Amino acid sequence: EELARLAEQRDELGLAAEHYQKAWRLRPDRRSLLLDLGRVWKEQNRIEDTNAALLAASRSAEPRVAEEARELLPARYPYVYEFQKALELDPSNAELRRELGYLHLEMGNRPEGEKELQTVGPAISSPAVPHEEPPAGASNEAKHLAERSLEKGYLQDALKYLRAAHEDDPVDFNVMLNLGKTYNILKDDGQAVRWFDLARHSPDPAVAAEASRAYRNLKPALERFRTTVWAFPMFSTRWKDAFAYAQAKTELRRPRWFVHPYVSVRLVADARGAVDTAGLGPQYLSERSVILGAGLATGAWHGATGWFEAGEALHYTLMRSEPGRAVPDYRGGLSYAKGFGRLLDRESRGLFAETNDDGIFVSRFSNDTLLYSQNRTGYTLRATQFYWNWNATVDAQGQYWANYAETGPGFRFRFQAFLFSVNLLRGAYMINQGNPRGPNFNDLRVGVWYAFTR
Repeated sequence: EELARLAEQRDELGLAAEHYQKAWRLRPDRRSLLLDLGRVWKEQNRIEDTNAALLAASRSAEPRVAEEARELLPARYPYVYEFQKALELDPSNAELRRELGYLHLEMGNRPEGEKELQTVGPAISSPAVPHEEPPAGASNEAKHLAERSLEKGYLQDALKYLRAAHEDDPVDFNVMLNLGKTYNILKDDGQAVRWFDLARHSPDPAVAAEASRAYRNLKPALERFRTTVWAFPMFSTRWKDAFAYAQAKTELRRPRWFVHPYVSVRLVADARGAVDTAGLGPQYLSERSVILGAGLATGAWHGATGWFEAGEALHYTLMRSEPGRAVPDYRGGLSYAKGFGRLLDRESRGLFAETNDDGIFVSRFSNDTLLYSQNRTGYTLRATQFYWNWNATVDAQGQYWANYAETGPGFRFRFQAFLFSVNLLRGAYMINQGNPRGPNFNDLRVGVWYAFTR
C-alpha cells in the first residue's frame, strides 16, 4: 500500500495500480483499498475496471467506504456484467453476490440467480424462501419504519431505513422513488436526481411516470450550463395589435454560487408599429428590437430573485425617438412569485391564489423604474383555471402610461407544453395629466406561453 501511494504521488499510475492490487489480495477485508484502486484506474481511463472496483466497495460493510463508493458510481443501476466483473475482483463479497442473484431472479434468469444465492449460503437459498423475490421481511419492515419516519418528519431516520430497504431489495423501484423524494426534501438534489433516474426505469408505469417528472424538473438545475427559452405572443383589442415577447438565456451555474452569470437574447416586437394618437405624432407600442445582453442573476430565495444586465438593443425598425439602430441598454430588478392552494396541474382541483411582482429599472425609458403587480385568485379544475385579475403598474417618474390599475375575469388552460390565456379587463389610469387616451379602457387579451429548459 505504501509503495502504491508513493507511485501514485509520482504519477506512475501503472505501478500504483499494480501495488494496490497486491495490497488488496493481501488484505481483502480492507475494501477501502478498492476505492484507491478505482481512483487510479479512473486516472488511467479504465472505466469498466473503475466501476467494478467501486461497485464492490459500495457493497462494503464499512459505511464510510460504501457511501463514498456510491457517490462515485454512475447515476444508474449497475448492469449484470458489472456485477460479474466486480465479483471477479472481490469474490468473497456476499452482499454483492446476493444482489446479483436477486437481479437474475428479477430478470427471469432463475438458474443463474439460484446459483449465485446458493454460493452465498444455504440460509439464503433455502426452499422456505421464494426464489422469485428477495426475503421480504427485512425490506418490508424497513419500508414501514421509513414511512412512519416520513410521517413524523424524521427525514434522516427515513433515509436510513430506505437505504436499508434498498440493500435488502435492490430492485424495489418504489424505494428508489422514495429515496429521491426524501433527498429532494433534504435539499440534496444531486442525490435526488440519481434516485429519480433509477426509479424512472420501473416496470410500473405510475412509478416510472412520477420519477420521470421529478427527474426532468430537477436535472436542468444541476447542469453547469442551463439554457431557458420562452416565448409569449399575444393580441390586445385595446391596441388592436399583436405583440411578441421572447428570450433565450444561458446561465453558468455552479454549486454554492448564489449569483450566476448569463448571456441572453431578447425580442420585443409588435405587428402594427407606430400609431398616431390625438395628433401627437407617431408613437410606438413596443421597443421593436432584439436585445443582446450579459448579466448576473441571483438564485431564488423564498420566491425572490434579483438580476442586472448590460447590453445593446438592435432596432429592426428605425425609431424617431432613438439616436440609431443600436442603442445601449441597461436594466435590472427584483422579481417575486408565489402561489397558494391548488396550482395549475393535471390532477389539481380547488381554490388558488398567486402573485407575480416585479420592480424593473430600464435605462431606455429615461432611466425610469417601474413596479408591476399581477395577481390572480380563482379555481383550478385539473388543467384549466378560472380566475379574477387584480393588476397594478406604477413608475418613479409619474408618467401616465405607466400608472394604471386593471381588473376582470380570465381563464387559462394547458395543452401539452403550451399555456393559453384569455383575459377581459377593465382599466383606469391613475395619472391623467398628459393622457390623450381617456381615463378608462377595456382590453381583451389572448396569449400563448411556451417555455423549455435544457
